[in-house]
Amino acid sequence: QMDIPDLLILDIEMPKLDGLSILQQIRTDDRLDGMPVIMISSHTDHDIKGKALDLGCNDFLHKPVIRSELLARVSNTLLANAHSKFMAGYAVKVDQEVKVRTAELIQSRREAIQCLAKAAEINDDETGLHVIRVGRYAALIAEELGFTETQVVEIEHAAQLHDVGKINIPKSILKKSARLTQEEFDIVKDHCNRGGSIIRDDQNETNDQSDKCSFLLNNCNSSVMRMAALVAESHHEKWDGSGYPHGLHGTNIPVEGRIVAVCDVFDAVSNSNAYRDAFDLERCFEIIEQGRGAHFDPDVVDAFFRRKFDVIQVYRDFSCSSDSVAVY
Repeated sequence: QMDIPDLLILDIEMPKLDGLSILQQIRTDDRLDGMPVIMISSHTDHDIKGKALDLGCNDFLHKPVIRSELLARVSNTLLANAHSKFMAGYAVKVDQEVKVRTAELIQSRREAIQCLAKAAEINDDETGLHVIRVGRYAALIAEELGFTETQVVEIEHAAQLHDVGKINIPKSILKKSARLTQEEFDIVKDHCNRGGSIIRDDQNETNDQSDKCSFLLNNCNSSVMRMAALVAESHHEKWDGSGYPHGLHGTNIPVEGRIVAVCDVFDAVSNSNAYRDAFDLERCFEIIEQGRGAHFDPDVVDAFFRRKFDVIQVYRDFSCSSDSVAVY
């Protein structure tokens, strides 16, 4: 390992290789590029001085060199270089601290979202694994659809809040094994609007929903929570317009809601609930395929099946019971 000088003084005129050529070689060597260089010359030609500065010399002195001036220039150059190194190191340290802090904030946000999501699911899914699986499935589909890395993370978090509106629905309704009455079903359906209101923290709810989409982004400042509001309010809409709460159809349904619709149904049929046992995975995939173009966006279904192996892996990794895992 070569010793790097703290500073180099070069004369432009030297017997074998001129100072400009040496300076040029120094600035193309990664090991020496940061080393400060002072050029000296008897030339008064401004072009030579300009070329030396263009090549990256830190200072330029004319001969005859006055000793006191040279010492002052050397001292100033060394101080400037030391400060530059300190700032570079400080910038790296700050960058590392920002990355650590950002990772901590992301993890804190993930944990907070999961806590809220699990609180909403406690009457319907005591394990809390439903929301985790739906989030993972949504991330897989989003990746396949070309979402950015940030958007993939956000939809995984947002999807976990899709049923947050159930937090006020009585357990007697959510756990009811018999057919729901129309009144009870209306209460269940309202969890979509309730979920959006909870996420947006609406202070003044209105019954005027003539504009079916503009209200979706009202008061959410966080991009994750804006996405979560979209998901909560639109994950029961259907591609053919027969869904609820607003009867949106096709691409009028936010893509996040179209993604979570597939994930939610797949997870619902592949896991047991109060009124039926889980289907085997082959049947679950058939149900998703049968919903193509009616319940589900065909492009989202295609993306889901392109990640079929990963979907099965998530199902196995986050199954409520290893005994209930169907081999497929």
